[in-house]
Amino acid sequence: MEMVRTTKLIYSFILSLALFLALSANGFAQDFSLIDSKAAQAFMARDYQTALDEFNQLAKKRPHDLLIKRYQAICLDRLGRHDEAVEILKQILLISTQAVSVHYHLATIYFKLQQAELAEQHFNEVVSIAGGSKYDELAQVYLDAIANQRFNFLKPGAPKRWSFYAILGVNTDLGSREYFTGEDRSGTRSSGYFSANYYYLRNHDWTGSIGISLFRSHHSHESLSDNDFKQWGIRTTLQRQTQFLGKSAIMRFSLDYKNLEFGSRDYSDGLSGSFNTRIRFTDNTATNFYLSYGQDDFKPLSSFDTAFILTSQDLFYSGIDHSVYLKDRTIELGAGVFTNLIDADNDDFNREGYGARVFARFALPHKFQFRLAATFRNDDYPDHSSAFSREFDSVYYSAGLSKQLGKNFALNLIYRNYDVDYSTDFGDFDNDTLGMYLSYVY
Repeated sequence: MEMVRTTKLIYSFILSLALFLALSANGFAQDFSLIDSKAAQAFMARDYQTALDEFNQLAKKRPHDLLIKRYQAICLDRLGRHDEAVEILKQILLISTQAVSVHYHLATIYFKLQQAELAEQHFNEVVSIAGGSKYDELAQVYLDAIANQRFNFLKPGAPKRWSFYAILGVNTDLGSREYFTGEDRSGTRSSGYFSANYYYLRNHDWTGSIGISLFRSHHSHESLSDNDFKQWGIRTTLQRQTQFLGKSAIMRFSLDYKNLEFGSRDYSDGLSGSFNTRIRFTDNTATNFYLSYGQDDFKPLSSFDTAFILTSQDLFYSGIDHSVYLKDRTIELGAGVFTNLIDADNDDFNREGYGARVFARFALPHKFQFRLAATFRNDDYPDHSSAFSREFDSVYYSAGLSKQLGKNFALNLIYRNYDVDYSTDFGDFDNDTLGMYLSYVY
């Protein structure tokens, strides 16, 4: 779930610069300079309560000045008094319908209030009347964020202080052949997932959260001794809206800890960190660069010979995805490439891999969505001690149809196919699954 905050690093600079320029050309009396007033100075110092008090005093003397009204609204917004800010901005639009900054500020407030339709309306006004401006660029970032949130069945808008997410699902193997014996292990897997996140940082430039997640699944096939899988984890994320190469960018750093169990025994502990940068080089595209590193420690069964088991590994992963948005962001088409490296304590498990993927998302009428994805990859074990080459090619396909159910629920039907071709006598592996999932988001 990609969540985006409402402003950028340049946002405060734009407001301050706009205040200075507007006041310089606003026709104030020659014996009065608002830029030198206590209101303007307090605003640029981000003392918004003092600024509001001073702007209120000035408004009494100049009740028809739209600039003073606009900065009254901005101060109210910064103080969390969003409804009052909206009323003032709406009054300004009754007089000046082409006020780009007013449309922009109204849209950001509606985004904070999770009123996506109203936010989109005013962001689109910004795009239509101020193409190529900084306000246009910022509005495009918000429109992308709203589209992505809808694609992921998240309530569009700024995150609340607390968020919760849960999934219950049933996954049926249409055909599943075990690697070595060729045994068909088709069956049904039930699963449940829950996460809770607390946003400890939510300001104009930064978003920070910390959360916990729980996952459990059970496979019905009786021959599987470890048919129960459990995982819990803790994650913290820090995200910033900024500029990169002169373009709008979202940078995110995440740190994850995960503990896995199979059956009644511990399987592994893992710690990983990742860095993502999402950049909008053009109005209708987004490019995502990502890099991650992690370390896993395994707890193998004591009956195994330590010379043939894996006890720890370092994982490196990097890639780039590029998306194109069409038809008012109701369609996303994308492609990407990636590479991965595993450096294990046992050289037999060292692995190198690379691959490519394509994906598409379509927003359909009546709150339906359709998704397609395909991933192609090659992996090999360059330091394997055996005489033969150990490598494999794999192809992963998926298709999904989803339906929004009210404000908080969604129903998902997903088909997956996973095909592995080995270069040795392990034989090929082919797996088809069909799953149904009910999700809840708050």
